[in-house]
Amino acid sequence: MVDIANLAEINDKYTRQTGDDIIKMFTQFIKESLGKVEADIIYNGNGSFVILASDTDYITIEDIMRLFGLRLD
Repeated sequence: MVDIANLAEINDKYTRQTGDDIIKMFTQFIKESLGKVEADIIYNGNGSFVILASDTDYITIEDIMRLFGLRLD
């Protein structure tokens, strides 16, 4: 799961359309960053995304998480 911090504040300060544009840009960034990894990207609301990657292993997931500056718990 990946989260865009402060999306509600962005919507309030800059309009909901700006927030929607950020969601679209972030989704495209995820797709481009994953490259050949087949994944479903689900927008879960409030700036949260779920990335479901199939036919991959722990190393690939670890690399993806590192790409986004996240850690595996």
